[in-house]
Amino acid sequence: MTFNKKIFPYYLPRFLARALVFIFAGHEFACGSSRETAPQALAYAGARVIIAKSFARIFFRNCINMGLLLPIIYEHSYDETIIGEEVTVNVALQYFIVHSKHYEFCDFCPLTAIIKAGGLTNYNKQRLGGEL
Repeated sequence: MTFNKKIFPYYLPRFLARALVFIFAGHEFACGSSRETAPQALAYAGARVIIAKSFARIFFRNCINMGLLLPIIYEHSYDETIIGEEVTVNVALQYFIVHSKHYEFCDFCPLTAIIKAGGLTNYNKQRLGGEL
């Protein structure tokens, strides 16, 4: 039994049918989640992308550094209609699509290389020729 089958079947039954999960959230997502286990738990449950109005700083950096989740900052107004809907994200061109609507988000700038490498450890291995 996978982790998501244990924690989500009562709240979002449709969650079980999804292979890749996108989370839409409000301001200061994961505030108080200062340990690496917060993004790890979400990743193990199937989450891959979180689109929120803002993130707690430590959680945001843990997501980037660990390469487990992609935190996208976007001032959105979401409602029940997006729950269970298909989302497409293009990191290189900085946009995501929900309900055939195209939304652009800001560049990650220097963090883009870390994201593409799959986390800070992989990024540093690439920079240092495979040795850490």
